[in-house]
Amino acid sequence: MTRPQDSAAALTTKVGGTDHLILMRCIEDDRFGNPDKVNGAYIDRDAPHFVTSEHRRTRSYDSVLNALPVEHYHRICGLEEVTGLARFSAPSWRLRILARTANPAPELLHEETGTGVADLALPVALSGKPYRLYFELSWAGALSVDLLAWSAPKPDRLQPLGVSITTYNKAAYLLPNLATLAESAAYGAGMLDILVVNNGDPLPEAPDMAEVKPLPNVGGTGGFLAGHAHFRKKGYRHFVIMDDDIAILPDFIDRLYAMSCFARGMHVGTMAEILNTYRTDREGAGGQCLGLPYLRDRPDQSLH
Repeated sequence: MTRPQDSAAALTTKVGGTDHLILMRCIEDDRFGNPDKVNGAYIDRDAPHFVTSEHRRTRSYDSVLNALPVEHYHRICGLEEVTGLARFSAPSWRLRILARTANPAPELLHEETGTGVADLALPVALSGKPYRLYFELSWAGALSVDLLAWSAPKPDRLQPLGVSITTYNKAAYLLPNLATLAESAAYGAGMLDILVVNNGDPLPEAPDMAEVKPLPNVGGTGGFLAGHAHFRKKGYRHFVIMDDDIAILPDFIDRLYAMSCFARGMHVGTMAEILNTYRTDREGAGGQCLGLPYLRDRPDQSLH
């Protein structure tokens, strides 16, 4: 069920005079509200000796959540360049963009220093080799981060993304995940079409952000096939299939949405494994676990 589109402002931003689609935002907290969990979104430390003396702290966003996997945006989305967006403030600061490959030492690509409010848009060229980009921020005094993100020029047309969740008597997981999806920028812009395939008992409450399709217990595979048939009938180019007993990471669905807007052809496999290059290449070469053909030469029929 798509939400009426009010504004795509949360999905896009202006870079100069060009509309950019935000590919991924850096996450500041990945603890899901659990104060006992270690925050793994970034590495925060006292500034090392090589930092200019007025900077007292350094924060590296070279983490699983926040580093940009260049190969995938270059290979799957065909992007030749991304823009690093940085909006923050501190009495004094330094922002670096670094690339990390198999080499022990990262490569410095760009560096900016300043005081007060920063509003930066820094283009970075991409290549197909496997490496990642990340921000490193050093500062003194009070730091306030509004946005650290990667973007690319917005496609001429934004297309909706289908999301299918198969559930069996796990409302305690399902309903919070639906609430998380409803808080996403893609949903707020009317760009998510959410389907719940319910194999179990009626839900304790009807989610207003999703269409619910009750079925007899056809199992997980049957639920996935029902989602496939649903979005194929609607003519969707891409869709995502999810289980119900998961916790959706911050910004996850918006990242998948942005990738779906640029993705060329069909990419088989669960989107959660898109960083697993070997498995994506091996299992996506000829088919997927449901036996659906790989439409290599028919990009107009890309379904997943």
